[in-house]
Amino acid sequence: MILAETIKLVNERLKVAGLTSKAFGVCEFLRKEDKRYPAEYLNGEWQSVGGYDKNGLTTYWRKTGTANVQTTRGELVACRNILNITYPLRLIIVAQNNKKNAYSEDHIFELIAGTIPGKYNISQTIWANLEINSYTNDREAIEAQEYVGVDVKMRNNFAYLSINCTLVVKADAECLTPNEA
Repeated sequence: MILAETIKLVNERLKVAGLTSKAFGVCEFLRKEDKRYPAEYLNGEWQSVGGYDKNGLTTYWRKTGTANVQTTRGELVACRNILNITYPLRLIIVAQNNKKNAYSEDHIFELIAGTIPGKYNISQTIWANLEINSYTNDREAIEAQEYVGVDVKMRNNFAYLSINCTLVVKADAECLTPNEA
């Protein structure tokens, strides 16, 4: 639940800055037959990521590896042990871009890079820090990473970005409830 709450706060920051019109949370690859595509589990069913034509600027997140967990001694009065969870994440952006030029994706990246990194307070005993590590706008590489056996028709009037991030969550291990873990 901590990861979901953090991504919700990051997506809200994107929305307030006018950088997304449709923000999905953490998605997983849904596999059907010989196809694989990103989808989010909402309200008891899988919702595939899409609708790029209608949405203007769509974002979604994916975990790209194993979360690492460490426990350290806390220095805060109420804390005895601090749980550190590091999530490798990828933010995918698909944006309508009718004024496409060689710098369109770079401009979108710069706006997002100036908006989402930083500290997020989840609660009094849980906080997170998001860092951006790298980004690409190679549409063929993004399509190969995100879609298998699906014709997504990545068109020239769209900008495609893949931003690799690291999210470090710190929580007072003694204060976590079953709903937060």
